[in-house]
Amino acid sequence: MTAATTSLAICLLLLAGCATTPSHDAQLRAMGVQAFGTDANLKVHDIFYGGPGDSLSDAFDATTDVSAIAAHMKAAKSQNVDLVVSSSSSHLAAATILAALRSPSLRGGLQQLRLLFVGTSEDAARLKPKVEATGAKFLFHEK
Repeated sequence: MTAATTSLAICLLLLAGCATTPSHDAQLRAMGVQAFGTDANLKVHDIFYGGPGDSLSDAFDATTDVSAIAAHMKAAKSQNVDLVVSSSSSHLAAATILAALRSPSLRGGLQQLRLLFVGTSEDAARLKPKVEATGAKFLFHEK
């Protein structure tokens, strides 16, 4: 067996192992279904964070996450939205939600939004009053 064949075989085994392991997105979706009782209106937003100074984290534009979350929230003005927001950094997820809430189009009227925040209790305590001030329902899952 050549080195190239061995490398290919190892890669295929790793990929096969990944395919049988539930993805993080699937875990968040399951968490959302458990919290909301349905997946009919479910949106999942997992904010990428590789750690401080990580070049991959720096390559992603934080405003994209803010805009995406704000768009999901804005949709809740006219339809039911169940939104799960998570990140490997609870602080980053909370900061992103707070930045999205600063959008002028999200002032009040979000009674059709249920937001499940996956993070720490400290960040949840900071978020809850801001989210509920819009009329949305706030749910929390401890990391």
